[in-house]
Amino acid sequence: MTPQLQGIVLISALKACAQQKDLHNGIRLHAEVLRRGLLEKNLCIANTLISLYAKCRAFASAERVLGDLPFGDVVSWSALIAGYTAHGEGRRAMICYERMQQVGLSPDAVTYASLFKACTMLGAIEKGDEIYNEILRQSLVGRDLVLDNAILDMYAKSGALVKAQKFLEALPIRDIISWSTLIAGYVQHGLGHEALDSFVCMQNEGITPDTVSLIPVIKACGMIGAVAKGQEVYDFIMKQEHLRKNVVLGSALVDMFMKFGFVSRAAHVLQELPQRNVVSWSVLIAGYVRHEQHHGALKCFDQMKQDGVFPNEVTFMSALRACASLGDLETGKQLHDEINGLEKLDNHVELRTALVDMYVKCGSLTRAHQVVENLVECDAVPWNVLIAGYIQQDREEESLNCFEIMQQKGVIPDTVTFALILKGCGNFGATIVGENIHHQILRLGLAGSCTRLGIALMDMYVKFGAPEKAHRVLVELPLKDAVSWSILIAGYAQCGKYHEVLQCMDRMEYSGVSPNVVTFSALLNVCKNSGLVDEGEYLFVSMAIIFDIVPDLEHYLCMIDLYSRAGNFNKALKLTKRMPSSDHPALWSSLLGACRKWENVKLGRWAFEHAIQSDPNDITPYIDMANIYEAAGMQKDANIIESMRERFKACQRMQPLNSILHLSQECV
Repeated sequence: MTPQLQGIVLISALKACAQQKDLHNGIRLHAEVLRRGLLEKNLCIANTLISLYAKCRAFASAERVLGDLPFGDVVSWSALIAGYTAHGEGRRAMICYERMQQVGLSPDAVTYASLFKACTMLGAIEKGDEIYNEILRQSLVGRDLVLDNAILDMYAKSGALVKAQKFLEALPIRDIISWSTLIAGYVQHGLGHEALDSFVCMQNEGITPDTVSLIPVIKACGMIGAVAKGQEVYDFIMKQEHLRKNVVLGSALVDMFMKFGFVSRAAHVLQELPQRNVVSWSVLIAGYVRHEQHHGALKCFDQMKQDGVFPNEVTFMSALRACASLGDLETGKQLHDEINGLEKLDNHVELRTALVDMYVKCGSLTRAHQVVENLVECDAVPWNVLIAGYIQQDREEESLNCFEIMQQKGVIPDTVTFALILKGCGNFGATIVGENIHHQILRLGLAGSCTRLGIALMDMYVKFGAPEKAHRVLVELPLKDAVSWSILIAGYAQCGKYHEVLQCMDRMEYSGVSPNVVTFSALLNVCKNSGLVDEGEYLFVSMAIIFDIVPDLEHYLCMIDLYSRAGNFNKALKLTKRMPSSDHPALWSSLLGACRKWENVKLGRWAFEHAIQSDPNDITPYIDMANIYEAAGMQKDANIIESMRERFKACQRMQPLNSILHLSQECV
């Protein structure tokens, strides 16, 4: 065999090893090359060896081969750069490029294509612009479609979509990869309409979409709710029988129909797939959960396993969310047992967090606590879920214990943790602990930079009955919004410091912050408790006229109570008739209380009738009406009401509402 033929055979064998990632036989062939002394004599063999090692991620060996060459060429360096890029080593690819330039070699189109990929993965758009200007000077743009598409890919993935669009439009030749790259870039950055516009332009150029280009188009349809376009794409896919060839395409269609809210259609698409993998099943199950069809999600989960497809972490998380929403503790426990049997998922923090959330929502905080404590390494998120669970169940003391254990384990609290624990301190009245946590937040420099924490601190101090401390926190907040001002106003109102309330309102408006519904609730309560009728009336009217806020039930009740307490029953009644609905026991209770104070028997009877219609099972109106009669000196009528109350108690569950109303007519 001639040396030339030997070289051809060795190159073919090395390329086969590279294609199959067969490093073992590649090393054996490398030894044969060295034994025959071919490395220095045949640059093509050397370059193929570099490519083999680079593709097998044996970069040290590739570098050694390159270093042993008396001289390398652009192909040698390009093979190494391409290997680094293919394996996500963008920074090393750029270093290699710099070394290549230092030895006096200029890149070719293949090198540049790899460099643009490296810039893409590094997010080095400025370096990419620099290299782009270099190839413009060399007049390489528009001469190599692979290079052109690499440039387009860099701009599209980096979010420079205007540049990407202009670049594509200027290309003399555009193929399906060019258009697919631009469409995918638009979808990646949430620009669904632009993606579909590009898809139409691609079709207008006579390019028939393939499965690669269809996947981002399907995502764009789901993203913007383009139902008609989505149906059109689906019909095309079915006509071309693409679903038989590509399960990824099928998964994308399932997700699209789920986003349209077509749950049964999505399930039908999945059933049409010749092969269903864990991704396609997981998309369907997640869609069921997103549309709150939790029983359907768990049914799909079981069906998936019956089909021989084993769930992954994404599937398990969706199933756990379904259990959490249903409060299905037993199924949740079964899922927990399955997860425990999988080593690769055993300490998957996101999955374990979903487990904690499931146990919390199913009311099993002890099990939730065990899951968190057994995590070897985790951040604050699972602890936050547990702490929030304790607070939701009014077990604030245990939430504080959790906070201590969390820190003992070396887990650093985040702003969510602090906000939760401050809420727990406020609910529990743990003033010393709360102030200590405040000092900790100050030491970490978080108080002035996080509005959420500032609001949590204010709320805690208000609950402690210390609005002055809440005020000091507000002063330090970088952003003082209506929520923070409302908390402070409510705090002063609860303490009866009405002068400070009105001062806060003035300062709030002076700072350019408009009050919200919460602010007006606090202000109207101040007016009600202080008997400030004119002020309350002004505030109530200004809600709609000045601030465009529609009064809610609390605002109406507050004003009716204010008018009633002041004996202004005409205005109270007018406001009652303006309410969207008067079917609220609190309204009639307020009126009955005022009628007793002002001995207004006539209005009291009217309010009594409405009260027992509003809540037939409430005995309080009978007590209030009897008190009104007694206050007016009408003891006989009071006795009748007392008698009615006793009869009501005796046959409360037996008498129909009409009978109760008939009794009320006796005293009217």
